[in-house]
Amino acid sequence: GVQGFQKILSDMFTATETFRERLASRDDILVINQDAVWLATFFILKPKEFSDLTLEGIHELSEEQIDRIRTYNTDYAKYILQKGEQGDVSFTYTSSRSYKIPGTDISLGGLKAYPMSPVLTAQEVDRIVHEVGESVELYAGGNDNAGYSQRKYISDEMVYREKTKKE
Repeated sequence: GVQGFQKILSDMFTATETFRERLASRDDILVINQDAVWLATFFILKPKEFSDLTLEGIHELSEEQIDRIRTYNTDYAKYILQKGEQGDVSFTYTSSRSYKIPGTDISLGGLKAYPMSPVLTAQEVDRIVHEVGESVELYAGGNDNAGYSQRKYISDEMVYREKTKKE
């Protein structure tokens, strides 16, 4: 009944909070909406040279640095879609080149995760974040890219849809 439904919703929000905390503990990931009260988690990957990047530091990035981070994230999104297509990962994200960092005009090619399973436990969150971490490390190291040419199967149109202005 109502109490069961409330428990399911509560568990989903708890799993999302745990997911964000686990992602945020990684040096190569920056969670953008850490304090948001909803199920979607918006985050970016930080290339090695930006390992100290914080939300506050985003305002200080040059256009060249923004482009570097955006390209890194958009190429990772294509990479992970290919790995998913091959059955090599058990998670997926949505991606957006146009999503702006709240309070700015800056877009860094954000990734969005929706951990919305009513049976998602803390242990399963840990497993998923571990798998995400492994995929990020393999991608960053280039060791796993040979069999997954980042643009071979996945086009920009499959990953991103640019917002068009209506005339």
